[in-house]
Amino acid sequence: MARRSRSTFGRIYRRKGRPGYYIRVRIHGKEVTRWGGPDRKTAAELLADLLRKTAREDLLGERAVSAVTFAEFEPVLEQHFRARHSPTTVASELGRLRRIVAWFGDTPLMDIGAGELQGFVTALRNEEGFSVASTNRYASLLSVAFKLAVQKGFARTNPVQGVERQKEAERPVPYLSGDDIGRLVARAQDERFGALIRVLADTGLRRAEALALEWRDVDLGRGCLLVRKSKNRRTRQIELSKRATETFRWLQEGRGPLPLRGVDLVWHEWREKGPQAVSSRFGTVARRAGFEGLRLHDLRHGFCSRLAQAGVPLATIAALAGHTTWMTTQRYASHVPEGATRAAIRQMDTNEREADERAKQGS
Repeated sequence: MARRSRSTFGRIYRRKGRPGYYIRVRIHGKEVTRWGGPDRKTAAELLADLLRKTAREDLLGERAVSAVTFAEFEPVLEQHFRARHSPTTVASELGRLRRIVAWFGDTPLMDIGAGELQGFVTALRNEEGFSVASTNRYASLLSVAFKLAVQKGFARTNPVQGVERQKEAERPVPYLSGDDIGRLVARAQDERFGALIRVLADTGLRRAEALALEWRDVDLGRGCLLVRKSKNRRTRQIELSKRATETFRWLQEGRGPLPLRGVDLVWHEWREKGPQAVSSRFGTVARRAGFEGLRLHDLRHGFCSRLAQAGVPLATIAALAGHTTWMTTQRYASHVPEGATRAAIRQMDTNEREADERAKQGS
């Protein structure tokens, strides 16, 4: 740095090898650095404006914010999403974000209140026929956006807190038996797609995890596979069932030549077609097998439900499925083995009876 001009609360300076001037000001104990302009006069005016806003905030208790529009804020949000979520989640969020930007246009973030946001959510519900679950996803995205905007100094508060969210109807957790999975596999017509259904149903892999699965991640000798790219960016190991192992052996026997470059994907053809094509194809197979309305993700739910039905502890189910919160796994608690609740009460009675007997013997 060279040629630095100081003021009581901030300073103007130049960076070596860079044109123009920069300003640095301390606001609430934090140093803020910004591009000041091509000349010292412009930088001095911007610094003075920042100091006036800071003084007003200290005097009136108002937070100084920048008049950034939602359209201008979109790239910041996109970068935020890409740094924290999987590509599939990012694609969904960006689709919603574009609709939000189209609605609010050039409105500054600091001028958007709870009333404007409620109007947007209501329009989605009443005019465009969005479900309660869909409108709640938009509200959640807006909440994340305004939390980030407050951190960046583009908004004073998060107005989404004043937006009413409707309670979503709980979708029953599906239970798919081994016979049900067999029917789906039999109706796939394409054997490799049937193999994908079998693996999804017996491992609980998410769609994106299965499409990113490489042959180096499948260890048939140990009977397990490694998930490297998960939704929560954590790796996990999944033990393979007998049928899943047999399926991978069949796939391995039919493998073509190794790719000259790039990764050696298990389902390269469906990775090329895209995740939506996989879900659409599964919907066709499900209808053909007599499971109207069954979704591809229900195979994952079915995997967890079958584990619960077999008496597997919820903590183990969470580890196999890669859940990060207890509440996510708790939904499968309803699929307890037949007679398990009665057995639990009997066990409690036995423990208490034995405790009473020990107490009597000790007295």
